[in-house]
Amino acid sequence: MANPSSSKTFTSLVPTGESPRGYYLQHPDEAEPTHIAHSSFIPTAMVEHLMRNKKDSAIAEKFKTDPHVYEDQITMIEGALHTFVTPIVPITTHGDYVWDIYHNTFTFGNRAGHQLARKAVMSGLVQQDFEKDNVMMQVCACGENEIIGTNVFPKMIDLHGKHKTETRQKYETQLRHYLVYHLTAAHKLPAAGKVKDMTKEEAMEWLAEIVQSPKPAADIPKLFRRRFFHHTYEHYYEGTTKNYVLSLEIIFNSALCQVKNDFLPWNNSMPPKATYIHSNPLQSSFVPSASTPAAQNL
Repeated sequence: MANPSSSKTFTSLVPTGESPRGYYLQHPDEAEPTHIAHSSFIPTAMVEHLMRNKKDSAIAEKFKTDPHVYEDQITMIEGALHTFVTPIVPITTHGDYVWDIYHNTFTFGNRAGHQLARKAVMSGLVQQDFEKDNVMMQVCACGENEIIGTNVFPKMIDLHGKHKTETRQKYETQLRHYLVYHLTAAHKLPAAGKVKDMTKEEAMEWLAEIVQSPKPAADIPKLFRRRFFHHTYEHYYEGTTKNYVLSLEIIFNSALCQVKNDFLPWNNSMPPKATYIHSNPLQSSFVPSASTPAAQNL
């Protein structure tokens, strides 16, 4: 990879007045290859599936079923697996983001009939999706009965199977058990009725104590074992609520995996003085169901 430093502008191949996005979509051969960082427990076949078959819209529901048109290829829990797959992308940026009454871009100008640009590397980290209760909340929620994790990754099902409710539900249950195995020290989650859970406010206070603790960083993950909090999810459009007991251990370990995938490739292979654009912290739009500021911070 050429040194992706944004310290200087250069004359790009994009003509003045043309959309940079449109130009690069029409000339994919000019793009540098993407580096993909992923947690060791995500199989290569799943990494390739997630990267090749995702939707190209930033605002879209991950998976919708249609009895006549089988278009959506990534199920909700497969989407949760993308939390642990981070593309590191060499990019050419043609401007800086600005807020001027609305979202806008401050462009770098033009030279000799072409747009000026800068080089950088951008993280495509996928945030833990708590926008609704059908993605990450299904991964970290305790059930009526104990959930025993498994180290065996399930056989991936075909597109037709994904649009058959019974087949998809069985497959996604297997995926959840696989994630429980890898994201908990005990490789299991107790039944919701068997744990002592905190309120969201109590959980925030406890997390604040952890942040301010003098304990070595290596000891922090142990503190999250068997830590749970109660969350009432509000279905806005249905006008109903549902109670969950969520595992702080799974949420924390998922975030830890994200940090590793976000920064280890940078530390190990990026040239000096390169410019890196990463995707943290979590945007509140991913947790609109958390109705209090404390819950959104959590």
